[in-house]
Amino acid sequence: MCEVLPSTNGKYTVSHHKSYQHGLKLMSVFKKMTLACLAVSAVAVSAQAMAAEEPIRHSAEFVYQKICLHCHEANANGLNVGPDIKGRGLPPVFTKMRVRQGWLAMPAFPASYISDETLDLLAEYIQNAPAPVATKNP
Repeated sequence: MCEVLPSTNGKYTVSHHKSYQHGLKLMSVFKKMTLACLAVSAVAVSAQAMAAEEPIRHSAEFVYQKICLHCHEANANGLNVGPDIKGRGLPPVFTKMRVRQGWLAMPAFPASYISDETLDLLAEYIQNAPAPVATKNP
């Protein structure tokens, strides 16, 4: 299927038969299609697996520590971004409204970020939690 041909510069070149080159092109197309199908299948399978899983549920204290604490308790410099919310007895309906709608510098957290069930638990936790202990800077 190959021919060795002399060239004008004294070197030889290899010429492949047209059917051989066509076969290479078909193999390349086949490989690309196979890889594309595998990629689509992998995405579909992982999407199904994610949809089948139940959402991760965390305690209200865990959610407070991971989301709220950063702004609503004093940082290392003794400063808050937002007001202290623990120890104030805030009504759950107020907390839920602020979380969903946001206010001033506080962003809104949609149900896709904090589920309604988790927000209910979080609002009760904030209402009943004691005020944070003030830490002094050395």
